[in-house]
Amino acid sequence: GYFFYASVLNTFMEFLQSEEYENEFYQYCDIAIKKGEKLLDKDQNDLWAQFFIAGSNGLMGTYESRYDRWLTAFKHGWRGVVIFKEILDKHPSINDVRYGISTYNYWRSAKTKILWWLPGVEDKRDESITILFSLLEKGRYIKENASLSLIDILNNEKRYEDSYPVIKNFLNQYPHNLTCWWKKLLIEIETKKIDDAEKSCTYILERVESGNFDNKY
Repeated sequence: GYFFYASVLNTFMEFLQSEEYENEFYQYCDIAIKKGEKLLDKDQNDLWAQFFIAGSNGLMGTYESRYDRWLTAFKHGWRGVVIFKEILDKHPSINDVRYGISTYNYWRSAKTKILWWLPGVEDKRDESITILFSLLEKGRYIKENASLSLIDILNNEKRYEDSYPVIKNFLNQYPHNLTCWWKKLLIEIETKKIDDAEKSCTYILERVESGNFDNKY
């Protein structure tokens, strides 16, 4: 429950474009990790304890990357990836752990200039993108997260034509999702689709101005 509470706070802050709940978010991630470690003291093979420890580290890495704090993002991310790889070795049918591994591998590859001091950083961008596309079908609990991460990654690669179908499919399921609308808007700006960008801006503006929440849009 602590992991899921932290996950909701992370999603809520992205929705609000705010860091208002940052301290509480980190508090719940830390609690999830500590409780998971206590469970592992009793049983080193407790799969769920491993999963939630890794997931909590991954959440913190994701949050840090949102603010371009890449060194701390990779520090948290690597802690999670090490555990996810162990889970995958023992249980290759659990596809959801591939989400954490592939997103970490992509951004580590994409940000090699930041990691100039780290030897042997392979370029795993294409491999990671292929895995994320497969998770849109094979993922169990992470299909939505995989979609949103894939949009960011494809945009970073300037593969806007590949990104549009992912956005379309996502908005078909969740037509009012502001996070996806924001990503859609950024593509329209980058591709100079000014009329579409204006419509997206208008939609987002109407949504956030009519909402009863303090947002940073």
